[in-house]
Amino acid sequence: MARAHLVVTGINWRSAYQLIKKAFSLKQTLLSIEPDHIDASGVTVTEIMGMYGKPTAMKGTLLNVPHPEPVKKDHYLRLLGTSHLVAHPNITNAIAMHQIKPTKNGLDILAGAYFPTAAPQELVDGHSLHLAIEMSNLFSNIIERQQNN
Repeated sequence: MARAHLVVTGINWRSAYQLIKKAFSLKQTLLSIEPDHIDASGVTVTEIMGMYGKPTAMKGTLLNVPHPEPVKKDHYLRLLGTSHLVAHPNITNAIAMHQIKPTKNGLDILAGAYFPTAAPQELVDGHSLHLAIEMSNLFSNIIERQQNN
């Protein structure tokens, strides 16, 4: 499992939620939050995944995704999703479970990506960095948009 723990201040969760919904429908946002993202749309992303040795097209879904581990009760806001290889839609590439706890000054985020046991450990470890960069840039963009509105 890849994990990144972020504490974001200067934002409230209701406005963050509205901006995140908008952000993920924008190709520009998906490409700007992580340098490994090469192409994107609302449901697909092509990114560099080390285990495949080349950029890999994946399609995400947010429906009927099981919790890959017990949830943290105090992090009661959750985003769950799976990614499947576009070329092999029956193969689950990863399950994402991001758990969020609103705080007085912002959000406490536990971002997680759960890979098949056959995934190389280097990929899993590298994805911890990927998550940290992705989430940090996403919330930096959201805070900047809030300040400009």
